Amino acid sequence: MPGQSILTESFANADVSQLNWLFGTSRDGALPPILTARSNASASAGGLPGGGTDTPGNGVLRLTNNTQNQGSFVIYDQPINSASGLSVQFDLYAYGGNGADGISFFLIDGAANPTRGGAVGGSLGYSSDSTQSPTVAGLEGGYLGIGFDEFGNFSNTGYGAGGTGFSSQTIAVRGKESLNYQFLTNAKLPGGNRIDVNTSVRSTARRRVGIDLNPNGNLSVSFDVNGNGTLEVDEKLISDFNITQSDRNGALPSTFKFGFAASTGNQFNFHEVNNLAINTFDGPYIPLVDFDGGTRVIKPSGSFNITATLDVASTQTVTIPLLISGDAIQGIDYQLSNNFITIAAGQTTGSVTLTGLSNSPTVLDKNLQINLNPPVNAALSPQNLPLNVKLTRMSDNDCALPDFNGDNSVDLAWQNSNTNQTAIWLLNGTQVTEAAFTAITGANWRIVSTRDFDADGKTDLLWRNTSTGENAIWLMDGTSIESTSLIPTLASQNWQVAASRDFNNDGTADIFWVNSATGETEVWLMDGFNRISATSLITVEAGWQVADVADFNYDGKADLVWRNTRTGENAIWLMNGNAIASAGFITLIPNQDWRIVAARDTSGDGKADLIWRNDVTGENAIWLMNGITPTSQQFILQTTTPGWRIADVCDTSGDGKADLVWRNIQTGENAIWLLNGTSLADAGFITQIANQAWAVNGARDTSGDGKADLIWRNNITGETAIWLMDGKTPTSQQFLFTTEPLDWRAQIRPNAIAL
Repeated sequence: MPGQSILTESFANADVSQLNWLFGTSRDGALPPILTARSNASASAGGLPGGGTDTPGNGVLRLTNNTQNQGSFVIYDQPINSASGLSVQFDLYAYGGNGADGISFFLIDGAANPTRGGAVGGSLGYSSDSTQSPTVAGLEGGYLGIGFDEFGNFSNTGYGAGGTGFSSQTIAVRGKESLNYQFLTNAKLPGGNRIDVNTSVRSTARRRVGIDLNPNGNLSVSFDVNGNGTLEVDEKLISDFNITQSDRNGALPSTFKFGFAASTGNQFNFHEVNNLAINTFDGPYIPLVDFDGGTRVIKPSGSFNITATLDVASTQTVTIPLLISGDAIQGIDYQLSNNFITIAAGQTTGSVTLTGLSNSPTVLDKNLQINLNPPVNAALSPQNLPLNVKLTRMSDNDCALPDFNGDNSVDLAWQNSNTNQTAIWLLNGTQVTEAAFTAITGANWRIVSTRDFDADGKTDLLWRNTSTGENAIWLMDGTSIESTSLIPTLASQNWQVAASRDFNNDGTADIFWVNSATGETEVWLMDGFNRISATSLITVEAGWQVADVADFNYDGKADLVWRNTRTGENAIWLMNGNAIASAGFITLIPNQDWRIVAARDTSGDGKADLIWRNDVTGENAIWLMNGITPTSQQFILQTTTPGWRIADVCDTSGDGKADLVWRNIQTGENAIWLLNGTSLADAGFITQIANQAWAVNGARDTSGDGKADLIWRNNITGETAIWLMDGKTPTSQQFLFTTEPLDWRAQIRPNAIAL
């Protein structure tokens, strides 16, 4: 009798019940596997594609249709524990053709990560094929392949090591990859019975299969020879064959993945399965603890949950001790709610909370790595990865973004408005270390934000369709798109992304919307692709515009500064997630020649200050802020010569205080002002670039030294250049690639509010 249920999958509906699958084809021109009750040809994430016409509840997983030269596979890409053995049953259908090749069920070492099937034809998508030149490789990590072989070559030599020769209508067993899938045993169906059935009706071809593998490695295989839907005693065709002997397959891996494959050649059949059930061979299942790991960035006072998951709920409480290393010190830099994760009986998840302490880190980032120690009443999955946590004091401003590979050096995202192409340049100082096109979007898609939406320390892309109002996120890993997803649509084009910053200090970017027609405002709290909440806030009157977004009260949460372009009123909203914690008007500046250039910390106290500029008179001012209160309002040096414009506001000296980058749009002169609160600490001209086609695209830290560098772009020739800065001194000036045509634009700060 089978033991505890591990998983069931009917394959009969419009989607699989557990989204842990990968799939593919095994030969050129072959059709992919499909769920015949799924109308959508595309697979859901972790699911399987569709394409059949069966009604939900009556479908199958079709591995081949009844045409020549087909081959496909599916793999359940989540390890299961082998400690209590396995008992596997499913319904097999081979029909509608003339008898070839067959279906395989296989077990894979759970530590392996195959992405393709084995050889087709006589190898049935599991083993290798040396009858071809060159030899076709078998399934990566394969431990055991059981072939339901209509044609007869799975037992033959050349389809893995060894073999007894051609044997049709046979159940044959081959071993693991490291021994070249050596032949282990087989059994021919008795009495001239067949695996495939001469019928065009699926239900007539249904045959139940049973595979038992006990913890000692004894294998039994049963086949519903008489087609009555049950497995009878005399239908056990392979009985207690021990596969673990040293001259056979060796010890069982601690965990397995599993899958199915099928193929056809010159002869063919439909090959389908459904009603899969996997149990322990005997006794309770010992659940596996899954731990996603990855990378997480957290700021002072920020927090997040560290979660472990069981693949199957246990009848006992599971306790998982945490193994912590790194230079961050518990109790000084961070706090954990517990040093072990507990998963209650009957549950599948448990969490602890990590909170960054408000006084750490002081300057440099701190790091810790979290692994799992062996749990009580469970085992660890071989797929687990460590969780790397970076505690950073870096504010959520633009000066260190975008950073697509998490190396603390700013990178560049490019979009071509004509061709809809997108490209990423990874930078290291003045060098492009890697450059790649990512994907071509449809018409009207525009990048509206470059922020980290999944708290892995790598910048992602937020897109908006200017025609349909659809929105999407691309999660990035360097130049690669890790995953993409649509997020909720706002159809009206009056809704615009005014800001994308972290409003609740969970390390992930959120989205702030303003309706330009009605003045409505809305904040979306995000976690990757998931919109945690969507909350309407205050409706603002005409004339109010978001001037910038920064942290004005040093609580790790982005706040909003507003300016009314009609009345000259100014206001700050201090945010707490999806709520306005506090709001207030600040000093009225009715003269509309004055504008807020940026909100940056000029004093080094961790609180954003306001940098003002009057482009008519050349006057400049700085307001030091403490929440919604200006603590000092001072004019700084006036620029009376025409043509001077502030190109960006970022720290070029590495003292934690924002500085001003100037360019004269008439003379081509350039200058740096080093700031200390409301005072000008130092100032100087830097290299003049008389050609007005050259513009400062931004001041960003491309070298990872904590000092913003200058990124230049020639808007006529498409040339780009970087100047590495040390305060007001360029230390290196290098040209990069030339981007042509000029439809390419660097998305340093898309839809810029202030800069």
